[in-house]
Amino acid sequence: MAFDFVYGMIGDAIEIEQYTGDESIVSIPETVEGKRVTSVKKYAFRECRGINEVILPDSIETIGSHAFYNCRRLKKITLSDRAADIGDGAFKNCDELSFVSMNMQLMKSGCIKGILEEINHEILFEFIYPEENGEIKSRIVFPKYMYQYNENTSAKIVWQETLGSGMHYRECMNFDGVDYKKYDENFHVAVALESAKTAEEIALNRLWYPYQLSKGAEDKYRQYVEKNLISILNRFISEEDMERIEFLGTLAMFTEANIDDLLALAYESEKPSITGYFMNYKHQNLKREEKLFEF
Repeated sequence: MAFDFVYGMIGDAIEIEQYTGDESIVSIPETVEGKRVTSVKKYAFRECRGINEVILPDSIETIGSHAFYNCRRLKKITLSDRAADIGDGAFKNCDELSFVSMNMQLMKSGCIKGILEEINHEILFEFIYPEENGEIKSRIVFPKYMYQYNENTSAKIVWQETLGSGMHYRECMNFDGVDYKKYDENFHVAVALESAKTAEEIALNRLWYPYQLSKGAEDKYRQYVEKNLISILNRFISEEDMERIEFLGTLAMFTEANIDDLLALAYESEKPSITGYFMNYKHQNLKREEKLFEF
């Protein structure tokens, strides 16, 4: 593969100045000519509309202003929290950016804040935390927000109103990263202001990746998923998302009381593999106890 980057030196390190390739997935190397790549120059990827995913090495510390400006098909970025210096408009007009995977090496929040300040639509963050014997993941949804400007014409007063729960969730940051307790306390705001799908995704991701999840917050999320189980399953069945259907099974969401309804739902969707899953689940996990009668 051709080396599709123009680069230059900043001190003893390498800066990516421009991307010249046409790949949909772009991976920036950690070293060039034996020197560490530590920065992405401003405008380096501007107007690269064919890019779907960018993988930045853990060595990146700076992302210049408008570095990914108008990358309108960019959906996913992988990077580390060493990239604390993110310039103005770095992700401006990246309207499809929906997933950020971040290696938490320094346990700092600057990089998270830098991205969230650029993105006001809904976005899923994956945080990868180092552990003594490996790593542990967290996935959390940051809902959207938008500004609305209202005017009192007679008083010549204009004021700004924030719509959605996104700003509440974006304020769940402390010096070390995400304040998970504060994040979980915002769930009632998301339920009130966001779509059912967004609230469901918040609950499901916290249950699936329960990093720093308290028992009280877990119970709250489980109750919400149980209450909205049919809506959630309708979506997963339509998408044929067996992985997430099976995850609901690990949460013991399928019971004697609802399994026949779920079987009917799967059958009506004409998805034989999902119908088969529910039949097997019922057979293996919900065996009825035989009643014994004494005479």
